Amino acid sequence: MGAALSVPASVASLFASTPVGAASGVSCTKLYGYASGSYKFDLRKCTPPMAEKALTGFGTQLTRVGGPTTYTWTWNGGGTTTVSLSVVQAGTCPAGYTAYTDTGTVTGGTSTYTQPGDAIQMSVCRRIAAKYMGGLRLAAGSSSSL
Repeated sequence: MGAALSVPASVASLFASTPVGAASGVSCTKLYGYASGSYKFDLRKCTPPMAEKALTGFGTQLTRVGGPTTYTWTWNGGGTTTVSLSVVQAGTCPAGYTAYTDTGTVTGGTSTYTQPGDAIQMSVCRRIAAKYMGGLRLAAGSSSSL
């Protein structure tokens, strides 16, 4: 099941196969943040290259098992992406982490980089050890897609 959760080269994978500015998906290779309290996450190092380089939401949304649940995430340039997200506790992460698989679809928003119907897939690792507890990262060798 771990291999099925990973997307080539990232935990969360966005499918970006069309030229910049065209309606397609986005792929991000870095996830930063915490799934504790009101801490936020940032998805960064996204392609295709764009002015809005980071997507932000509350970290607990990526580890809240269940769904689908609707969330609105904000790009650093001000655009938004609304998602319908389901989360299961499954996947492969190193010792000291809990694995989550996030799947869903883009349902709306104001960003020109994501379109309704774009698929979302992420393999998220949440730190459970005392130091940096709640810290988030993408599973090794995966990326985020939306």
